[in-house]
Amino acid sequence: MKPFVSSPSRGALALVALVLVAGCKRGPLELSIEKKEYDTASKTLTLTMHGPKNTKIAARTGKSWDADSLEAFETDAEGSAKLEIKNDSTAREASEPVLWTFYETTKEKLAKAKSDSAVSKLTRRVTLTIPLPLPLSMDLGALRGFGVTMRYIDSTGVIFMSDGPTEGDVTIGDGPKRPLSSKSFPVEPMAVLGGKSPAALFGGGTVAPVCLPTTLEEGKKTWAGEYCFQPDQQRSATARIFKAVRSGPVKVPAESTGNATLWLVSPDVAPVAKLIGTAKTFGDIGYVAIQTSLRVSKSCGSYRSSSGNTTSVLLNMYRETVVVYERRTGKKVASKELVPSSVCPTMTSARAGSATTTSGSFVPEKEVRDFIVASTPP
Repeated sequence: MKPFVSSPSRGALALVALVLVAGCKRGPLELSIEKKEYDTASKTLTLTMHGPKNTKIAARTGKSWDADSLEAFETDAEGSAKLEIKNDSTAREASEPVLWTFYETTKEKLAKAKSDSAVSKLTRRVTLTIPLPLPLSMDLGALRGFGVTMRYIDSTGVIFMSDGPTEGDVTIGDGPKRPLSSKSFPVEPMAVLGGKSPAALFGGGTVAPVCLPTTLEEGKKTWAGEYCFQPDQQRSATARIFKAVRSGPVKVPAESTGNATLWLVSPDVAPVAKLIGTAKTFGDIGYVAIQTSLRVSKSCGSYRSSSGNTTSVLLNMYRETVVVYERRTGKKVASKELVPSSVCPTMTSARAGSATTTSGSFVPEKEVRDFIVASTPP
């Protein structure tokens, strides 16, 4: 959260000039995910973790502090451990990457703490993003003329929901005919995006929907309609297509000689795409820059206001890792971790009577952009 200044509202908010008194300055918990394995039969995601040696660690996600929702493990003499996460939720829930917070404490102590502010006084912690195996999904509205709600899945398929016909065969665009009961229907991503101009798509101009002809055949009845991809959905789909450069080349229908860079921010969570350079077609994108964030926190101790009230301040620092790839080959050409300032604020603002408050430290966007520009040809 970025620092803010707020005027009082009904006496609930007050700007408090705070001066550092004292406090424990502890670094974040150094913990990383070394390997991810997913077992389809048991729907279990196994993470190989690496952190401090011989250490008990507890983890939580979401807002729940209930003991049954917490996970726990202990690292060995080499600092390694395995964490198994059962992934048996619904398709939509399971498809969304999850933020897990790991604490250097036991599961029992974490359950008793009931709040981050209480835990921060006792232990180090770190927040990691764990993408679950199912792809990120997004709602695309209703299929025109059918009354059937559809969902577009990570540029590779569509799911029909249960508020329409339950029998029949579906054909979308040039894709194969498949029974409605299969619930998954491949769509070639570039059939949606291939004719688009990246400059228009990411330049803030007017972008028309892309509609694919779609038919639903149920016995002797045939419905004809369209399945339309709106501009925001086209942009998100683009990010999901091009993030695959981490595994190899990303092919487009018509190659060109351009060397523009598609800059993807947080592609595994809430993707945002930006264009650096000129690209009339996707074939003009020569490089893909992928930026991911990691939040680490440290306690700045206790601050006291001029009226004598004290509050604990937690500094959230957002580290940015940027990796630049050649789009046509999948080759990694540059990478860098950009670290924000770790200096605790001399002053901050807090809600009146609040026991804790947070302050944020961020890497300037210009610093990220300058690195990407310096790592790619003009």
